[in-house]
Amino acid sequence: MPLAVWRGTLVGFRGTKFCFGLDLGHLPSQTEVRYPSSCSMSILNDRRITLSSMTRRGFVAGGLAVGALARIPTLYAAQQPAGNAGFSFAGQDYFYRWTNNILFEFTPHGQSDLQHWTDLVSIVVYRNATNADGLLAVAKSVLGTNKQNHGVVISTRSTPSTPTKPAEHYICVVLSDPTVMEAVFQRFVLIQGVGYAMVYSHRIYGQKVGDQMSPWIKQNGASTEKLLMSFDPIPTVDVLNQWKAAGAVKD
Repeated sequence: MPLAVWRGTLVGFRGTKFCFGLDLGHLPSQTEVRYPSSCSMSILNDRRITLSSMTRRGFVAGGLAVGALARIPTLYAAQQPAGNAGFSFAGQDYFYRWTNNILFEFTPHGQSDLQHWTDLVSIVVYRNATNADGLLAVAKSVLGTNKQNHGVVISTRSTPSTPTKPAEHYICVVLSDPTVMEAVFQRFVLIQGVGYAMVYSHRIYGQKVGDQMSPWIKQNGASTEKLLMSFDPIPTVDVLNQWKAAGAVKD
């Protein structure tokens, strides 16, 4: 499927931090981010990229993993009846649905169709990101992939390392195609020498979806960022593999 890109960039969102061209490694920590006003995203209605499953997964995983995503066959574990949730996020239980051993995807009950969902949490495993520099390279790669494909970057930030906690990175971006718009909130962390991204995505379907996404982000953007950045513990490879072995949950 050919890639249709947004022509141009968004400017003039008063109080909103746009980060095109900035070096993620030098962003100030704990920068206040104000999310767009209710009219700000209406101009996105005519600026689209194609959100096929593989395309959006490439955006979420970033350039370092795109080749691997293309090479590794899709893995669907045997389905299991609905039962214990993988985890709870923002008041909803999320259930394991799909993996290719790099990207693990979870949705709430009633959203098992990975071609048409409203809320999705992804855990991306970056096995080659074994230290702070590797994690920073991953975050920059994801940011670069979105910028190269004209995704609209709402905000980025980095929190510095402490004696007990490695540095973390955060990206919020909006992706869109003619009938769907997706807000993507990404947190990059280093856990026991392995890089991870926990990604929450929210979709709105229909025509003129920018008119609907803007008030959603205004109402939910800051709280979603806070929930994502404070979520603990992020599932690690051992836990993810246990869910994979148990099988994808069937609603």
